[in-house]
Amino acid sequence: MSAFPSISRLYFLRLVATLALLALFRSALRLGTDWKSLGKPRFPLTISPPFRRPQLNQANRCFLSISSDDWGRWTDAVPIFPNRTFAEEHEELQTAPRGFWYRFATSETLDDLQTLRELLRHLNQDVAFEKRVVLTPHWIVGGPDFLEMSRIQRPFPHDCRRVEDQRSERCGYRELLLHNSAGGLSRAPYFRGDLREMYRQLYIDELWHPEYHGRSHFSISRWLEELNIPGSKAALCFNHSIVCGTSQLELRSEFDWFNEHHDLVAWIQGGVDAFRAFWGYLPRILSSPHNTWTPWLADAVRMAGFIGTSLGDVQDVYRMDGGLVVTNRPRFDAFYPNFDCQAATRDIVHLLNSTKYANVMWHAQNAMKSAYSSEDYEQHLSCFERLILKAREALPNLAIVTESELHQIRARGWSAEIWNNSIIYRNYLSRSVDLVVADCTAFGASNSWEGRDLVLEKIQGTAESHSSGPSLRIGDKLRLHPDSIIRIQTIETKYPVQE
Repeated sequence: MSAFPSISRLYFLRLVATLALLALFRSALRLGTDWKSLGKPRFPLTISPPFRRPQLNQANRCFLSISSDDWGRWTDAVPIFPNRTFAEEHEELQTAPRGFWYRFATSETLDDLQTLRELLRHLNQDVAFEKRVVLTPHWIVGGPDFLEMSRIQRPFPHDCRRVEDQRSERCGYRELLLHNSAGGLSRAPYFRGDLREMYRQLYIDELWHPEYHGRSHFSISRWLEELNIPGSKAALCFNHSIVCGTSQLELRSEFDWFNEHHDLVAWIQGGVDAFRAFWGYLPRILSSPHNTWTPWLADAVRMAGFIGTSLGDVQDVYRMDGGLVVTNRPRFDAFYPNFDCQAATRDIVHLLNSTKYANVMWHAQNAMKSAYSSEDYEQHLSCFERLILKAREALPNLAIVTESELHQIRARGWSAEIWNNSIIYRNYLSRSVDLVVADCTAFGASNSWEGRDLVLEKIQGTAESHSSGPSLRIGDKLRLHPDSIIRIQTIETKYPVQE
């Protein structure tokens, strides 16, 4: 009997096994590759090994940041209603089961923003600098342009995964972006007007420091596919300039509808560019819509230049190397059914006492009145106020920081944060830190400080300047001593005065 069939069968089996291994390797490459060879973050951090924390100057020092998702959003995987009355009158648009809070998900108004500003200013009155409350709102920088899309012939082309297709006849999605439009909140059914001036005012007042959340908050390709189904829930919502799917989960999430890694990176980069064009700096922290995370997304986030990511309250920490700092966020949402403000406040204080770092998840919905009675709305804000007051009282060595600062301090013990024509440096290490005065362009600002006179303001502690003149210039050396905070700013800068 010839051995040829046996040899052929052996080679065939080896070929099948090789192809299977290649397929497995390709899948692993997509989901978990360290993309270091493709570039580095714009803001590299010197990360301590996992078994070593930065040696802080005070052992009982602790740090709190308030992370606030969903600002600027008019679309989601569930309908975003202009107010509760509209939601109750349009039950046919609902996708969430009864009893779920997001049956009445809404968006901010000018009055909401003004009330929030007054609350934060009140909380910061006569308070030491490092005890001042500052929010980190995670921003949705875009959403669908329903008016433009209504002019596209049906069925909607939905091949939008590749960046080069997103403005072609192969993709029926059209978007409004933060930097060049008042967005969907200025149109029906919301009629909020142009809120961008108040957005900026809260930043100029140093009451919030925005970071990145997303560009749509829902899966665009899945939405377009559903829009093409006659009589679908998505088509019904579209007629009211609202996004929805067949269920509350169908359109989750913004980042999981890409087939190629470079297309995902490009999608994120487009949103980052819009963020920078409006806010004047590059975001450094990303919170993924609905807290959906994979190692593949983490690699893309790192490639887009972020230094840190914020996860959900009980979420597993995926492998994130290459300079990303990761934090989980305990939920502090007073609008949640059966939320116990006293118990939640106690838990946050305990967390700060035990771990020294807390990044609290306080959704924008807490500060929105349109979906609630006046009594409920006031309770939501009152609960937030109680958290801040209790944390200050129980933790004398508490520092309230931005989310970016929290990530940096957790990783290396000191931080640098861009503000309106100024940079704030903090050092909580047990040793001094030698710094070089950075240009604001290092944070993504477009107008350089090159050749301009800069001044040093000592907010807390001590610092030494090695400048030869009365003012500073880019490249001058500074020494920032332990437990010290300074501000470097242009001479003409007027930073906010707390009243």
